[in-house]
Amino acid sequence: MARMSIKRIPEKSAHQLLHRLVISTALLIFSITSIWAGSETNWIKNDLNSRLPAIYVDYWAGKADQGEPYVCLFIELSPSDMTFTRSGDRYAAHYEIDISVWDQQSQLIKSKILRDSVFIDSYDEMNAYNWNRLYRAAFELEDGRYQAMIEIVDKHNNNSALLQQELLVNSEEIDGVDASDILIARRDAFGSASAEESFGILPYPGKVYGAEQPEVFYYFEVYSASPAVNDSVTYNVYTIDPKNEQKLLNSGRVSVLSGKVPVLHSLRVAEHAPGTYDLMVEVTTPGGVYQIERRAVFSVHQNPLDLRFKPFAKVLEELELMASEEEMKKLKSTSKREQQAALYRFWADRDPTPGTEKN
Repeated sequence: MARMSIKRIPEKSAHQLLHRLVISTALLIFSITSIWAGSETNWIKNDLNSRLPAIYVDYWAGKADQGEPYVCLFIELSPSDMTFTRSGDRYAAHYEIDISVWDQQSQLIKSKILRDSVFIDSYDEMNAYNWNRLYRAAFELEDGRYQAMIEIVDKHNNNSALLQQELLVNSEEIDGVDASDILIARRDAFGSASAEESFGILPYPGKVYGAEQPEVFYYFEVYSASPAVNDSVTYNVYTIDPKNEQKLLNSGRVSVLSGKVPVLHSLRVAEHAPGTYDLMVEVTTPGGVYQIERRAVFSVHQNPLDLRFKPFAKVLEELELMASEEEMKKLKSTSKREQQAALYRFWADRDPTPGTEKN
């Protein structure tokens, strides 16, 4: 299984495709199963401070300006999983990320080491550390399957977490056209504690949206080996929901005269039910004969008290473990109109830090 495929459009359907593009805003296609499986991240070991460290890995395969295939590996981690020790009048954590890429014959192909340090003014800040760090490592790789081994090492005690990430590189051109992987991203702040924060679109290896991240950004590139003045390609973008129902998000036509065309769109998921979604891009070659398909996966997590996505009775079952008998009696007698507000009040009453943004 892979996150790309190529299919030939039957001759009799090539003209029908153009017609479909005109009416595609009303098109729904059902019962499509996911073929995205090439970017599984497997935990090999973990002896860091946290039993479940906040480490997320993803990758994106594309082409450089000269057409060489390359892979960007993205690693997001939380420094709060490291050991902080006193350094002068501050506290510091030092760690490194060791990356090695192996081919299917278990031969070492590439390697890279990233080192970083985090300084805080008081030890209490370690538990309140609420922003992660994002790292990027790029490798030129020929077409094929690889295994990336990522080890995050706490330099204070040499404890580490080891993860394995499968990489798939396929830069085969069809009718002189190719497309990159889909990069899943988010709008987020970046910078340091000592500098004013900026906002931008950043890769998001965690890929969990909804209550905390209401907008999915996705990016891909279209390539042409021999661009001509009149050459253009069309693309369609779909979501496939947890029920395997496929829905068209948008369509476009881009000129490939420059040889590389970036495409960036976003999707609001505030109304999406919780679950795992596929994002699928179909790029149709200039002759209308082939389609190049790329897929990526993201997850949606909504507030567990949100009655748009869960029956009131089900929420009450879950709250029974913590609510008193009197509280349960009061909740069960709440009118349908007041149920949502009653649940939020119940949770707010248990907020240990009511002055903060999050409970």
